[in-house]
Amino acid sequence: MYAAAAGHVEVMKMLIGKGKADLEFKHTNGGTALLEASTAGMYDAIVLLVESGSNIDFFDDDGVNPLMAIAAQGNAKAQTFLLNEYKKIKSEAELTDYINLLAHSGGSAVMFAAAGGYVECAKELMALGADINAIARNKEGYLEKLQKIPPRGSTRPPRDRSEVSERYLRFLQVFTPQVTSPGPRRVEGTGGPRGRSEQEDEHAEWREGRGAERDDGNRKGEKWGGGRTRG
Repeated sequence: MYAAAAGHVEVMKMLIGKGKADLEFKHTNGGTALLEASTAGMYDAIVLLVESGSNIDFFDDDGVNPLMAIAAQGNAKAQTFLLNEYKKIKSEAELTDYINLLAHSGGSAVMFAAAGGYVECAKELMALGADINAIARNKEGYLEKLQKIPPRGSTRPPRDRSEVSERYLRFLQVFTPQVTSPGPRRVEGTGGPRGRSEQEDEHAEWREGRGAERDDGNRKGEKWGGGRTRG
């Protein structure tokens, strides 16, 4: 898995050949070497694993499949490779349904591609029937699970949302409106109409804090928007 995630193909060949590595072995969150390679966007590793017999039709414990993972990375070449493999085992209708499946975070493959600004990946998925009007809704219990994930290098639960694993935060910033980000890279969710929540209050406070920082920057003569300086 580590070699696959890092794209070390020669090491992978050794592990698969001489080491007889179990390609379907799953880690504690249900992912395999193929999902790790897809999550990292490693084209050569993906090809080697698939050609060595890795199963491509599965989900981890968060409902994420290799197609979603590679779409989120924006590797169009790898996405095309996987889609061609899916076409070998699925009918046209089955493939369209598969493309439109939602992860537990609420996002689909085309949503993840769009969130990253990956035009070619999004276009290819749309050509195969991706639903661009689907609404992202996280699965019940997903947020609670997420908030119990220990921060990297620790065995304790996170103290707050700022310690949530970065791997999942990238998905949540786009597709889970209930979770807020500790930093300025937060992206609004697309979960549809909803009542004001405690998390939205926190986000409002965060935005107000950013506004105060901007005002302070303006008073110091820093440039904001269009190169203009205030004060």
